[in-house]
Amino acid sequence: MSKLNARYGFVLLSAGLLMAGFGLLLIRALQPAVLPIGSRLKPVSCRTCTGADTLRPSAAGQTLVLLFSVHCPHCLYELDQLDRHLFSLPYDRFYLLTMDNRFDLCNGTSRWLNLSAGDRVTWAVMDKSVFHSHFGRSVKPTLFVFDGRGILRKKWSGEIKMEKLAAVYPQVPG
Repeated sequence: MSKLNARYGFVLLSAGLLMAGFGLLLIRALQPAVLPIGSRLKPVSCRTCTGADTLRPSAAGQTLVLLFSVHCPHCLYELDQLDRHLFSLPYDRFYLLTMDNRFDLCNGTSRWLNLSAGDRVTWAVMDKSVFHSHFGRSVKPTLFVFDGRGILRKKWSGEIKMEKLAAVYPQVPG
């Protein structure tokens, strides 16, 4: 009889944990996005190789923001693609963000020569809490495209092919 009670108790405990986990996922999924499409990006602080800076969209045209991690193979692929196609992409400003405080902003970017040499590109570290409060969840890689007024027009989580990214440019007003 005690074995039956133990199994029944285990089944109830498992079902309770499963329902609690599902409930948490449901609550999280129903929360509004921090930065939904059509919302304006407020200036946000970050750290670059030269010190404190402010990430703000370019008033001259479109801005692309990429969240990456050097420990993520998909992110490295995305950075390699951006480096290879930088001059064919019409975006006016690029921000390459990481939340890894140990990332060497001055020397760690040497793998990507085009991204490191261009004046349209800013490598930056952002505190995780600051990122979450301005952008939302931190899935890596994530690309955000802002127009010249700082309005979020597109965002992708995961790898994106450069052809798709280039095709979006004419659809987003500068």
